[in-house]
Order: sequence, then structure tokens, then C-alpha cells
Amino acid sequence: IAANPRSQYKVLVDPHTDAAALKRSILLDPYQFLPNAQRDPSVGLCLVEKGYVSATGDVCTKYACIQSKSCAQSYGKSELFRLYRKAKAIFVLSEDQGYGFWHFMMENWIRLFTALDMLKKRTGILVHVVKSQLLFIRQAVSFLGIDESRIVSGRYVAATVVLPEPVWCGSPPLKLVHIARQQVFYRLPNLKKVKTILVIKRNGGRKVLNHRALVSS
Repeated sequence: IAANPRSQYKVLVDPHTDAAALKRSILLDPYQFLPNAQRDPSVGLCLVEKGYVSATGDVCTKYACIQSKSCAQSYGKSELFRLYRKAKAIFVLSEDQGYGFWHFMMENWIRLFTALDMLKKRTGILVHVVKSQLLFIRQAVSFLGIDESRIVSGRYVAATVVLPEPVWCGSPPLKLVHIARQQVFYRLPNLKKVKTILVIKRNGGRKVLNHRALVSS
């Protein structure tokens, strides 16, 4: 963590960080300090008429751009582009770093549940991801009943762009997590019988110093 360049990690290891600032940074949950009644708001869905979609999921009109709250290092650099494919309707899953398995599953794929029923009924809507050629991306989307032929990448302009509420870096909305869990168990009922826990071992800047103790506990 100490070697990670992101500001939120620096807060965690800074000896001058007070308890309040530390608490605010943990898990980057934007809802953690709201009253219980407001803690889990409904996930938004935005419809854009004649929208431009960048390779990493920024959505633009002629007047402004909507950029995701992803793990991107910089914001505000989107601009209209000239080279693009055309589509009638497109659903934007893509966010920065969506080519990585964890980021895709927890920040991109999970947003399918904002409109899964609609996507199944309206089969003409394309699904935009960062890298459509990656096998795990095609498998994860088709797992929910969406044909792989609808998965696209790159720059697009569409008559209708459907943009589900972006996910903050590593912090998917609680409602979507619950729905995803239900859907996975529904499709893989025997999964509940599995007693194996997968623990990922990190090296470099994200290395966990007490990894061995963590696993043995």
C-alpha cells in the first residue's frame, strides 16, 4: 500500500492522517456516512440521445461529456472524436481499467443488473466494454443470457446511449452486489456447497506483509 501512487492509499499510511480522514478513506464507500434510510439509494440509469462513446466508456454529446468515477488517474480530458462506428442503441459497461478481471467484474459487469431485463428483451442493444476480445469478458456477459455477438469495443456514436450509474473505484453499490450474488447462485446452485476460499497473493506495491498469517487464520 505504501508504494501505491493513488492519493487514497497515501492517506492510509500517512502518520499525520487523523482518525476522521482515515475513516473517510476506508473502502471509498460514498454512502458509508449517510443515515441508514439513505444508505442504499437506487442505482441511476441515464439515457443520452445521439451520444458518443469513447473506448473507455466516457459518454459525450456535442455540449458536454460524462466521465465515470472509475479508477482512472485523470479526468476532464475527454473530447469528441471523428473516427467511430455507428449503432442504433448501445449500453455502456466500460470504465477505465475494465480490461482487468477484478475491475471488470466489480466495476463494469455488475452494472448489467441495472437493466438486465431490458437488455434481454431488446436484443438490438449493443453492450460496450473496454476489450471485447478478452475471453473472460465474453463469458461473464453471456453467463447472464446476453449473446456474445452484441459485445463491442472502441469508439461509437449511437442514436441512444444507455449509461448505468458509474461505479467508484472498487466500490460497487450494495444493491447491485446483492442482485449479482442472487443471480450467480440461481445459475450455479451447487456453488453454495463449495467450501473453498480463494485468497489472492499480491506482490509489489499491493503486497500484504502478513499474507501467511492471513491465510492461516
